[in-house]
Amino acid sequence: LLSKGKPDETLGYAKEALQLAKTTQFEDVVKRYSSFADERLGGGGTGWLVPDAPSRRYPAEVLKALAAAGVPGELAPPVVTDKAVFLVRLSEKRAAQVSSFEQVKPGLQRAVENERRQRAYDALCQKLRVQLGVKVDEAAVQKVIEEGRLSSKPPSAPFRTP
Repeated sequence: LLSKGKPDETLGYAKEALQLAKTTQFEDVVKRYSSFADERLGGGGTGWLVPDAPSRRYPAEVLKALAAAGVPGELAPPVVTDKAVFLVRLSEKRAAQVSSFEQVKPGLQRAVENERRQRAYDALCQKLRVQLGVKVDEAAVQKVIEEGRLSSKPPSAPFRTP
């Protein structure tokens, strides 16, 4: 995962990393070339990904490149997105499996608990907004969100001074 500035420079940087990945451990290449700390620390490992399933971490183009890779260890050409250039290597492939209820029960319990916790938190926030008279300037919030999408810098805080 590379993000070095101008698209042409980033693509050149990605091609350089891809060449090195042919003769060096992929994890070492990620640690050396990635612009993102979490990728460097994990050596580029993603865990299991399912083709055609949405991912919060990776854009659809990256998942398509992984699905197209046929043989474990195969490197795909750099995947260029609007946010970054991704280097993709398939490390393992296995057939889908059906899990028993007992296997998925702990995860389902956590999901239900998180959902309840989130609803209680949202209700508390709404109650406090009403009690304290807090008003949200939706236009300012949308502006900050757009700034974040269009820039690699952190968005500015939407505060107003009296």
